[in-house]
Amino acid sequence: MNNIQSKIDGSRPTLIMFYATWCPHCHRMMPIVDDLAVLFDGRANIVKLDGEQYPQEMKTCGIDAFPGWALFKDGQEVWHDEGEKPASELEDMVNRFVLFLLDILYKTDSICQLYALTDAVCFYYIVSFSRRL
Repeated sequence: MNNIQSKIDGSRPTLIMFYATWCPHCHRMMPIVDDLAVLFDGRANIVKLDGEQYPQEMKTCGIDAFPGWALFKDGQEVWHDEGEKPASELEDMVNRFVLFLLDILYKTDSICQLYALTDAVCFYYIVSFSRRL
């Protein structure tokens, strides 16, 4: 779990799918999760965990059924849900946290300029982009 915890605590969004080997819904979701991992490679972590091996982690996320979903950003859970999901819903949820950072970088042109922004301007960016979520 230490490797997973380091991803959760990192700056990239981390989507975890809790599955069970006996769960037909989970088996149907596996190719979608694999596609998401390719789509978000380098921008978000997409992780599959056997919920029967990690029951405490499922409980901590408030997940009682398979498949279970938890999305983390900067070590904080920002969303969780259960059941089969369309790929578009999962992609949109992860994009909310990936695109937020990309929008800020795009609007400031460089990471150096991002660091040079005043507190007031940073506050403006945070408020304006959060309204899109």
